[in-house]
Amino acid sequence: MHDYVHLQRALAAKARNDDQMAMAENLLCSRSYLRATEHFPEDDEKHVWFLDCGLNKLFDVGAPLRTTLPVMKKIRAALPKMQKIWMNSALAKAGRDDRLALVLQAEDEAMDQLQKGSIGMEDIFRPSGASS
Repeated sequence: MHDYVHLQRALAAKARNDDQMAMAENLLCSRSYLRATEHFPEDDEKHVWFLDCGLNKLFDVGAPLRTTLPVMKKIRAALPKMQKIWMNSALAKAGRDDRLALVLQAEDEAMDQLQKGSIGMEDIFRPSGASS
């Protein structure tokens, strides 16, 4: 529930052009989503979904790769376990897997850039499809 409150506060702050407050609320929103994952087993759809929600808020605040990459890795690890059980859920039918495929692509892109040395773990990495 806190994640929703922080999300709404972030949207309201952004509408007022209060970027500092929007960033603070987005960071709190991300933390709330990521904490919520602890209440669901790794193979539960909500576990993976909340990881994705938290990750997107981290992208919104410009978190460094040292913060976002572990979340992307958690999504990759949990995704096949979750899909076995939640293949036909309402979220799946609404495009959940397409959205999560973007996370896998983003992780691949980040790892490629890390290996090439074009970015480091302290750099901000925003995949091409991330919101801002």
